Order: sequence, then structure tokens, then C-alpha cells
Amino acid sequence: MYFKTLFPAAILGLLLVGCKEQGFKKTKGGMPYKLITKSGAAKVKSNEWLKINYVVSIKVNGKDSVLQSTYAQGAPYYMPATSQTQPYDISEIIPMLHKGDSVIAVQSMDTFIKRSPQMVPPFFKKGGTLTTTLRVLDVFPTQEAAREDDMKTRDAAFKGNTKVQTRIKEDQQKIRDFLGASAASAQQTPSGTYVVVTSQGSGAKAEKGNYVEVFYTGRTLQGTMFDSNIDTSFHHTDPLAFQLGKGQMLQGFDEAIQLLKQGDKARVLIPSPLAYGENAPPGGKIGPNEILLFDVELRAVSADDPRAKMVPPGAAGGADPHGH
Repeated sequence: MYFKTLFPAAILGLLLVGCKEQGFKKTKGGMPYKLITKSGAAKVKSNEWLKINYVVSIKVNGKDSVLQSTYAQGAPYYMPATSQTQPYDISEIIPMLHKGDSVIAVQSMDTFIKRSPQMVPPFFKKGGTLTTTLRVLDVFPTQEAAREDDMKTRDAAFKGNTKVQTRIKEDQQKIRDFLGASAASAQQTPSGTYVVVTSQGSGAKAEKGNYVEVFYTGRTLQGTMFDSNIDTSFHHTDPLAFQLGKGQMLQGFDEAIQLLKQGDKARVLIPSPLAYGENAPPGGKIGPNEILLFDVELRAVSADDPRAKMVPPGAAGGADPHGH
């Protein structure tokens, strides 16, 4: 998942007040970054959890666009502090951080295209850049402490946002109209995504924290296909592997999978605030405030990360319903 961000100028200006500003440096992997730090806080330790705010921005052909933002989503993001890093990646900066720090990192799309031309998103163009800025709001000693704070923060922000709640209700009515008679058999996630199971599996139920593998095809309600790991025209046919409840996917997609068992096939309909909301990804197939429809098959559920068994000792580990 690409996790590259840029704070709006007004917010960034506030971050600089009272901080010791350092010039741009380069990580060992060659990524330019600027660390804006406040004195007094201890450096984060491996296995602690960070609460951060960020905005994702790209610049292509001289035009800037926001790709993702915790401000637009109405909730911060939680992530583990790890000593494992990948070159030319934001993970190289995490071990340097303290509570209250802010980071700006600028990356060249050319580098990603050169290294993995078949893996980059279609909106990556030569000469383009990704800019990452994040701020560390808090640090927690355990994942459980971070999870408790996350639940409180998201619940308060989500329920308190009148605009979001109104949009969800409007989208839910459109979804019910789209489903017609099958709406009666649909399940609903706590936040409002609709799930219609079309074929029952017999495996384990997916739970938050589990590692899952999913086959999917994504469309708009108008039938425009925007991504698939089944249709070979999208050039990625491996199952989508991720951990539930970690913010790695769109909120509505993540919550929907938690209603399924291994082997289930289902149709998932996500109100726009639980998908991309106003921040539609570049490319034009998904518009702002677009309801998304996914036909999914939950192929695998595991309590342990199956990918960890494939990583050689000492190696560092590091589409589309992703939240990127």
C-alpha cells in the first residue's frame, strides 16, 4: 500500500510554530525527508503504536491532487512502530520519531516505475512525485491500548459528523433501491455497509485481527468496473491479502469481510463515506461521493500471517479496495 502524504499549507504552517526545523536529508534508501521535532518526548520504541494524522497527495503533469486524508476521513490512523524498514519508504523514518513530531517526505514516481513497473498504480507517471507528511499525535505501549483509543476516537468523530451521517443515510436508500427484493436478506455492518451473501462457505468466520485472502471485482452502481483481481485486463490476479481491522482497506470493505466465513461469496455495497468519500482516486472511473459495489469471495482466513512464513530470516517485510 502506498502511504504518501502532504499536509495542507495552513496546517503545515501551524506545525512549524514552536518546533525546531531541520533541513531535508536522505534516508539510507535515498528518500528525501524533513523532520520537524519537538524536544522533551522519548523516541518511539519498536512494537509501540503510533496515532498519526496524514494527507496523501500526488503531483502529476504539474497538477496536485489529494489522494487520501485522515482529515477527510474524520479519524486519525494507527500504526505499529517497527525497526523493520524498506528502502525508499516511509518506514525508514518511523524509528526516528517522537510524540509530537512531523515528517515531510518527497518521493519520485520515476523510482517506483523503474523498480517495479508492473506493480505501480496506473496514475503513476514519469516526472510525478508523492509527498508524505504525517504528524505523531500520540504513542501507545501496546496494540490493545491503541485499539481502545481508536474505537473511542472513530466512534465520536463518525457519530458527530452530521454531513457524513446524512450522506450515509442517502446512500443507503440508493443501495436498497438498487438491491430491490434482495435488500430484505442483506446484512448490515455497524457503520452501514450492505452485504448480500450469494454463496455459503463452510470455513472459519473472519474476525478482526485475522489475515484474509480475497478475490474481488469492484464496480460503481452504474456498472463501471474500476478494479479486479479476477479480470486479467487489470494485470493483477493474486488474491488480495490483508489483516482485518488495521485500516489497510476501505472501512466499508474491511467491515464487510468481517461478516463472512471462509468460502463465502458475497456482494458488498459501500456508502460513499465508508469508501473514498469526496476524495475520489485519480483515473476518473470513481467519482466523488460514489457508492461502490464489490463482488467478493473470501478464499482464506488465518489467525497468523501466512506471508511471514515466506520471508527469509533477517529480511524486511512491506489495489482496489485499499485505503490508499
